[in-house]
Amino acid sequence: MIATTSSHSTRLALAVVCLLTVWTAAPAAAERVAHASFRTPPVPGDWTFAVSHPEGVRSADQLSGPRREDARWVLRLGATKSSTRFAPVALDSFQDAVVSWVMRVERARWNDDAFFEVRVRGAAGEERVLRRWDAAALRRAKPGRGNFESAPLPPELDPVEVVVEARASVARGAAWFDVFDLRVDATNRAQLPARPLEWERPPYLQQVGTDRATLRWRSRYPARALLRWWPAAGNRANAREWRSRARATDHEAELSELSPDTRYRYEIELGGKSMAEGAAFAFRTAPTADTEAPVGVWVIGDSGMCGANARGCEDAARVHDAFARVSTDTPTSLWLLLGDNAYPFGTDWQYTQALFQLYARRTATTPLWSVLGNHDVYSASSSDQSGAYFDAFSLPTAGELGGVPSGTEAYYAFNWGPIHFVALDSQDSDRSAQGAMARWLEADLAASASARWRIALFHHPPYTAGSHDSDDPDDSGRRMIEMREVFLPILERHGVDLVLSGHSHGYERSGLIHGHYGASSSYHVAAHAVGGAANPGGTFGAAYRKARGPGVAGTVYAVVGSASEASTRMRRHPVMERSLATLGSLWLVVEGFSLRGRFVDGEGAVLDDFEIRKVAAAVAPKRETRGVPPTWLAIAVAGLAALALAAVWRGRRVV
Repeated sequence: MIATTSSHSTRLALAVVCLLTVWTAAPAAAERVAHASFRTPPVPGDWTFAVSHPEGVRSADQLSGPRREDARWVLRLGATKSSTRFAPVALDSFQDAVVSWVMRVERARWNDDAFFEVRVRGAAGEERVLRRWDAAALRRAKPGRGNFESAPLPPELDPVEVVVEARASVARGAAWFDVFDLRVDATNRAQLPARPLEWERPPYLQQVGTDRATLRWRSRYPARALLRWWPAAGNRANAREWRSRARATDHEAELSELSPDTRYRYEIELGGKSMAEGAAFAFRTAPTADTEAPVGVWVIGDSGMCGANARGCEDAARVHDAFARVSTDTPTSLWLLLGDNAYPFGTDWQYTQALFQLYARRTATTPLWSVLGNHDVYSASSSDQSGAYFDAFSLPTAGELGGVPSGTEAYYAFNWGPIHFVALDSQDSDRSAQGAMARWLEADLAASASARWRIALFHHPPYTAGSHDSDDPDDSGRRMIEMREVFLPILERHGVDLVLSGHSHGYERSGLIHGHYGASSSYHVAAHAVGGAANPGGTFGAAYRKARGPGVAGTVYAVVGSASEASTRMRRHPVMERSLATLGSLWLVVEGFSLRGRFVDGEGAVLDDFEIRKVAAAVAPKRETRGVPPTWLAIAVAGLAALALAAVWRGRRVV
């Protein structure tokens, strides 16, 4: 981010983010007529973004000029195969053309002549304003908040250009605009009869419980939808149906009266054409709390780099495929996203590419749950639950899947079999001790005391020494410190077993600890390690014993933030037993009174293996080493036995 130095001159920068991949190889019926994803303060001259059509290759032309506070961007609706050859495309063969963008402002000391405006220009030169923020509106805008907006393009103008114009005029200090993910979408009438329907967002599962589920999907052009579902062990002829009430692109179907721990098949038709059918389109409902069957959980953090570059897509796919190869012995019941799901700005299209298209096969079968990250809030707001993040997910607010109602999708709770999950918003909600989220967490954990296992997830880690530093008050706006000081005492007071975070781009995992809420220098093994000291050398794994029952001390903290990019910097935080600067994800398996976690890298190697065992309260907690070669263990035991016998023999001689 670059700021202006005075009201008369502006320091300028431009970052163009080219989106490089498309999920399906064939051109879509709903065309992206033009798309420019960029972030910049106001820049001089006209910046023309020419986007290829329909091949899918993006490019951008940059025009320079004298630096000043006024800026004007022009998105031309047309086709090009290179940045030097641009051919306009008429929209007379298109329908439902919509322009959308995300605008963010910094600071609020705007002069009266400041403004931000989006307008469309027709082939005859006529212009029409679609959206305007005057100085008064800019003053009311909360700095740093992304504002996703869209508007239909009037077909009577025969639109050829979308113009974005801004004036960053401020009373004093620095101010600027961010504008990104400016795009125009339209439906090509000529292609509707001939082209097969394609997904923009393939089916994905939300809010799956013991008796309900939500299925969502997005088509590339408006269509009526039909959904059928039935128990996989039953007869398709007895399938239940859901039908959309009107033609739409975004569809959300709520399935009710389901049976616990039951596999269901489903089919989807769009416009009368079958789009989802076969064994790949199936899911299993949540089991009841008394189940003894294993529950598999896939955990990924900071997985959205595919929204920023092709390397991010490749790395994220590697991590997923490596997990799929290793986790074959236990079905994956659910999937946790630890935030930063779509880089760099969490826009609607970046979510489509980095999450719903990249993981299309996984989303069709495995329910996913998410928390908000710092990159997600460029285009979302927790205060009114608006923006791309909240539009993408359907999350529980009324305790419908277990837990105390939160009244917001920013933080919530749900049950899956013997596990109670609490998802917190470490980025955009009030993190004070008397805030609504802290009060809700206290009430929810008190109400869920009977749960066999409790797991918390949020984006900012309370302990990390990777790409972020949890000791640094200037890192992430003190969010890591506030989560450690305010929320860890609540979590530990109620005996939460595992805390999962992302943000720092690596993998870190603590021992079983309790009561450490200060800087890393204040950590002491004798005071904070439960059942044994952490191993500075980094054991391959460990098993921890923890007494059963509510409020028992001992929590393991894991940072899982390298699902699409790994940091090159990694130090060892004193609480951590494992610290790895490598791509990967975490695989959890909960079975009975055992919770086992394995970190799987991008090649499929298991680089960490830990377990928490719940034991009878009379058994003292202790730490056991996992993965120690049996031969060396036998030698060590034999040596200790020999020393003990020698001591006894010397004692007898003295007597």
